[in-house]
Amino acid sequence: METCKYCGYTRPKAATTKLKSGSEINSILNSNSFLNGRRIEQINRASEGPDEGLFEVRNVAEASEEPVYIWVDDRNELNFYSYSDTIEINDARGMFKNLTSLDRVILNELGFDFDNCTDIGNMFEGCTSLNEAVLSYINMPNVANVTYLFKDCTSLHSVYMEHMNLSGATDVSFMFENCSNLRHVTMDYIDFSSATDMTYLFNDRATKNLVSVYMQGAIMTNVTNTTYMFQEASK
Repeated sequence: METCKYCGYTRPKAATTKLKSGSEINSILNSNSFLNGRRIEQINRASEGPDEGLFEVRNVAEASEEPVYIWVDDRNELNFYSYSDTIEINDARGMFKNLTSLDRVILNELGFDFDNCTDIGNMFEGCTSLNEAVLSYINMPNVANVTYLFKDCTSLHSVYMEHMNLSGATDVSFMFENCSNLRHVTMDYIDFSSATDMTYLFNDRATKNLVSVYMQGAIMTNVTNTTYMFQEASK
């Protein structure tokens, strides 16, 4: 038994809690009533809840689950706080879509559990200020859809996805659609063992400034379609 710092009452601590769908969370993140004049530049896993009354706070857990509170603080950081140790995400499609001020994300520092997640398509679509994305060492064995993951992230410079487990993904096409400033991508030892389609993975705009793609040890044994995978790459 422990006392929740935010809720203030004592109860058994749940090991895991589940988030709402990515689209439901996204509708909150892009609402003026939630942002209250702030913007989201970073994403953080908070160690304790916010001071009551200072910020607009929402619960984004499923109805029957232990609460997961989110708020944007004075540093323009989106904070996730849960009394549970693990926050499980089963559907992350479009979760951070159109967060136009987000400039950096390190996904593996947020303590999210993606083991049962099936969809991360369009997760960062339209994050036009996003400069760096770190998705390394994340386990997503049941994700089937990775398409348009970074679509229209026009400031994206570097992406790190080494040792990422996407062994259930069948379609990873158009992952970097219209990432016109993309320079460096690291995918060493990424697991794409179920992927069959990599069409336009780096389409023409994504290859315009592309300097390096590292894929040492990447598992892509079932890929059959690589049409225009590096369309019009010139460097």
